Amino acid sequence: MKIWFKNLSVLVCLIAASSLFAAEFSPALDFELDKAAAKDKVSAIVILESPIDIMALDFSLHARKATLAERHREVIEALKYNAAQTQPAFQSELDELQRTGDLTGYTAYWIENLFVIHASKDFIESLRNRSDVKYVTENFKAELIDPIIGDGREHRRNPLDTETTTPGQDAIRATQVNRELGITGNGVLVANCDTGVDGSHPALASRWRGTVAPASECWRDALGGGTTFPVDNNNHGTHVMGTITGRAISGADTITVGSAPNAMWIADNAIDQGVSSNFDNDIIDAYQWFADPDNNVNTMDDVPDVIQNSWGVNTSLGYVQCFDFWNTVVTNCEAAGPVITWSAGNEGTSGLRSPAIYSLNAYQIFSVGAVDATNYSAPYPIASFSSRGPTPCTPAEPDNFKPEICAPGVDVYSSVPGGGYNGTYSGTSMAGPHVAGVVALMREACPDCDHMTIKDAIMNTAIDYGTAGQDNIYGHGFIDAYEAVLSVSNLGRIGGNVTDGTDPLGGVRVSILSGSNQVFTDVNGDYYLALSDGTYDVVFSKIGFSPDTVYGVSVVVDDTTIVNAQLVALQQITFLNEDFETGGAGWTHDAPAGWVDQWHISTERANSGTQSYKCGDTGTGNYADLSDARLTSPVLTSLPPFAQISFSTGIESEVSSFYADSAYDGGWIEISVDAGPWTNIVPVEGYNRATRYQAGGSNPYTGPAPGEPCLAGSLATWINYTLDLSAYEGSDVQLRFRFGSDANTNREGWYVDDIFGYGYVDNVLEAPSGLTILYDGDTGNLNFNWQGNSANYRLWSGPSFDGPWDTIEGTTSNTSLTIPIPVGDARYYVVTATD
Repeated sequence: MKIWFKNLSVLVCLIAASSLFAAEFSPALDFELDKAAAKDKVSAIVILESPIDIMALDFSLHARKATLAERHREVIEALKYNAAQTQPAFQSELDELQRTGDLTGYTAYWIENLFVIHASKDFIESLRNRSDVKYVTENFKAELIDPIIGDGREHRRNPLDTETTTPGQDAIRATQVNRELGITGNGVLVANCDTGVDGSHPALASRWRGTVAPASECWRDALGGGTTFPVDNNNHGTHVMGTITGRAISGADTITVGSAPNAMWIADNAIDQGVSSNFDNDIIDAYQWFADPDNNVNTMDDVPDVIQNSWGVNTSLGYVQCFDFWNTVVTNCEAAGPVITWSAGNEGTSGLRSPAIYSLNAYQIFSVGAVDATNYSAPYPIASFSSRGPTPCTPAEPDNFKPEICAPGVDVYSSVPGGGYNGTYSGTSMAGPHVAGVVALMREACPDCDHMTIKDAIMNTAIDYGTAGQDNIYGHGFIDAYEAVLSVSNLGRIGGNVTDGTDPLGGVRVSILSGSNQVFTDVNGDYYLALSDGTYDVVFSKIGFSPDTVYGVSVVVDDTTIVNAQLVALQQITFLNEDFETGGAGWTHDAPAGWVDQWHISTERANSGTQSYKCGDTGTGNYADLSDARLTSPVLTSLPPFAQISFSTGIESEVSSFYADSAYDGGWIEISVDAGPWTNIVPVEGYNRATRYQAGGSNPYTGPAPGEPCLAGSLATWINYTLDLSAYEGSDVQLRFRFGSDANTNREGWYVDDIFGYGYVDNVLEAPSGLTILYDGDTGNLNFNWQGNSANYRLWSGPSFDGPWDTIEGTTSNTSLTIPIPVGDARYYVVTATD
């Protein structure tokens, strides 16, 4: 019988005196025993029956919202009680066997009620019919999930951005949590079970907990070398720890590679070492240490808030697919306080490694898949290597889905031993620490949130990718650190409704002046934005409307301040409308010397009408090798406020068959402002590939370097893209659609059609009494209509209502007048007229 308890002092424990069932032996151990002679020594793990069900206790503590200190004390006491009640008798037998020579040695553990023994085959076989023995299994060894390390040509080396943070941390919004909410991991302790950590690395050294506490509580050397200071002989563990909490300060510069840059850390180097004795086990040792490093149930500052794991086994390593004999060790440790995260594995569609393959319930074991947030804009594509579900193992809830969440795992920039950094590491073992770092931020925001509450929040706030709802590629979706932290935080909020004076406005950006914190209104015009205590200036903005700012808004914790807004609609004006049906006047194309240009008006494919511009041979013919073809727009003069350009495109170019996110040939867009240099401009929707090689060979070339984004792929459909040119208001600009190809393998090419430019102004026209004025966006004409047989008119035009103004005067005997406006002439017009 198993029971759980709240207070040991009132515990009445009932232990079964007999069992109708024999102990279960693992198939691998049976195989090993079959090969052994009677007196041969075999290493095995013997798991005893336990009177207290730790998982039931775990859920009970969650239900009554126990504090983390209560949880830690009760679980550790329960684990040690299990051992104290059942182990002494069995230990006496082992001591006797050691005296007779039938046992070399043993180690007793309390993290799970078990012994690791090195004993004769005869004794191990005798355990099959013991009522006090639950499982007997082989002594297992964890394997590192090796990262995929690029060479700088195959993978982009992702530099830090201008604010010295990484693309991955920006993508999961951890940077936003750090800067806007002020949550950085203060007071939090993180850990990894990995290959060790370089304790001298400038991004990590100051926050090793061993600087303020005994080393024995902060570093566990599984190698047996007796080191008392963290080391990493592999690189992996240092890279992982950097992604969780890496931060270095050098003079005025700060390099932040970790989600929780102010968290303290501890570490263990149990992974991929193979140093356990025949009567010891590194993983069991590690998790017993993590559960209570100082061996005091009444202290919590030594217990990690999160433990990241980038290891596991699969059938290729000689294990059964659903190897489960370390699951209880892990879940028992998690019940004692830490949140435990797992990298799913780098086996792609072959499935997950154990233990990440398991879904014991909605929360355990929590695994992380990898996406590419370095070379792409959101939504980020799944990495080809990222292991996928479903799980074939039981129990498996809910619905066999794996993994639980996804995070950045391609070309991740983080710390490596020796004080350096590397941005060519890819793998789910790069994705897992992003999630572990988010957990650290959540623990700062909610110190008593247990592992179930935290994982619930992560899953519920994830950005859904792939099939709607949880799926076997992305899990619940892409992790959103900002929303996850807010969901467990005690912050204040502003909230309200935004309209245009009549109807609600969805998609309005609500932001803080001089800050990047933002939300968008829903379809009903409603919004909520979480903020810490303070006074804020709140900006409401939406393309097509005049922005509005509300100053001096006070925010109070646990309260909502209502801030409503009404935006005034702007008048849309058109400054470019090109469908290429009449040949594309003003559009030119060329190539640098030595390169091929194949841009031409094509009747083969079109988004609308019958014509488009194509880069490639005529008809459906393929493009040439060594293309650097540039299709250039006319000069678009005096861009109006909030200028946007939309275009439709279809492209078929050579992509990588190995790296689904990369292309050998592709297209991109460049912009020149006021006759300045050409620079890349990224569509609002982002690009769908990254370039793998610089196009061509030895010819001069100034296009995207390897790893830069581009458009590439299949001509399955036309896709619409938008270029935001609002930053160039009043400027003269040109656009250039540029296509590059390497020295072999060709496809049909790149088609561009329906390029439409528009902007917004407060009032395009003001009219005197009795006069109506309409702007025809299709023809670019101003049409004036008034009553009477003749009129004297004066047309005033200028770049703003403040001038300077140009005038056109005349007399007309007609009741209407049409005045053409040059393409790109975004100006204000006022007319006066007298009969």
